[in-house]
Amino acid sequence: MTQLNYDLLVIGAGSAGVRAARLAAQAGAKVAIIEQQALGGTCVNYGCVPKKLLFYSAAYQTLLADSGQFGWKTASSTFHWQTLRESVTAAVEEIQQAYQNTLAKAGVTVLFGKAKLTASHTVQLNGQEIHAKQLLIATGASAFRPPIPGINDALTSDDMFCLEQLPQRLAIIGGGYIATEFAGLMQRFGVQITIIARSPRLLMGFDAECTEVCARQMRANGIDLRLSQDATAITRLADGSLQVTTETGQQIVADQVLVAAGRHANTEALGLDVCQLDLDDQGFIKTDSLGRTNQADIFALGDVTGGMQLTPMAIAQAEALIRHLFTPPAEPVDPDKVPTAVFSDPPIAQAGLTEAIAKSRGMTVKVYKKTFTGLRSRLSQRTAKNFIKLVVDSASDQVLGAQMTGPDASEIMQGLAIAIQAGATKADFDRTIAIHPTSAEEFTSLTEVDSEKS
Repeated sequence: MTQLNYDLLVIGAGSAGVRAARLAAQAGAKVAIIEQQALGGTCVNYGCVPKKLLFYSAAYQTLLADSGQFGWKTASSTFHWQTLRESVTAAVEEIQQAYQNTLAKAGVTVLFGKAKLTASHTVQLNGQEIHAKQLLIATGASAFRPPIPGINDALTSDDMFCLEQLPQRLAIIGGGYIATEFAGLMQRFGVQITIIARSPRLLMGFDAECTEVCARQMRANGIDLRLSQDATAITRLADGSLQVTTETGQQIVADQVLVAAGRHANTEALGLDVCQLDLDDQGFIKTDSLGRTNQADIFALGDVTGGMQLTPMAIAQAEALIRHLFTPPAEPVDPDKVPTAVFSDPPIAQAGLTEAIAKSRGMTVKVYKKTFTGLRSRLSQRTAKNFIKLVVDSASDQVLGAQMTGPDASEIMQGLAIAIQAGATKADFDRTIAIHPTSAEEFTSLTEVDSEKS
């Protein structure tokens, strides 16, 4: 059996793996990276990139519907799913090639196949034995299928990008960001949507007021939300449709069912038992804040470790780990400062601490918030409201967190995340000259009392 030797072997070519491999190679290490499927991981192939392209497409539905009030006389428009799917596939393939070029330029050896650990620092791949001084596991996570009858008839988020045609009716099991995003996308593509979620509200990790604003608008858009309902079975009916039954006996009939009930670590058949790595009760690899496991020179990053399953978080973790290994000391990523967004309809974004988290830590905070109608809605005559919120430390006046529900929330939140990272105070926000007219300017004039402008 042929043996290959490297300084660092990375298993998994997603966001964390690719960034770590490239930086390590640029630091002078001999690096190889193994990928079982396609370069880019979940984000590029089945996650953020294709989903955001669908989000851009879905936005045209709203723009076309409102265009008459803005003076545009448009002929009737027709949505073609196959055209969009092919365009998205082509864009994803371009990004995959860009990843290939980036790794090659850095001098990283790219290997494809299914890796299996045979010793703590040795991997078997395609009949070859690969040994490395240091090992990084960055294999990501996949959709979790709850153990209920008929679950194998359900689609996962990966499948949604490969549909030959859209269903007329889609039932979605789950109430997290994947469920909420696909609900908004598919509804604007003309699909009748029902969400079945065991939680009492959508997006439990996000600010409750923000998610309630989103839920109200989703209902107004025609999405049927069945909250506090646990799906117990999926049954194939005689006409080929699927019936979802809940614990309370409700029955929802749809053409397809999407299961979006969480994710599990991609560690099956990897042979982790030979390394004796510590796992949590859900099977994710336990690490410290720099990605170190309980075994020397074995590291894990990204979704395979659980925690915040976000591409920028995985990249930041990779950068911190490589600094730790090659140019110490390294400062770990502060999860309290990480911004995130849900590309739902309407979108939600937040950075820093929510009100609930701050109070759960015993912090005394002031909360500034506002509900208002965006200028665009004046002509479109839509009833959707924007909601914004700041969480401020009462003693220091430092802004601990910001949240928003409404158009362009993610773009606005990126700027606010910089301010929060820099330690800006509420007084700093108030002294900032606003750009008018924008939704973002409302963050510069928030009062402590909730107010609503019609």
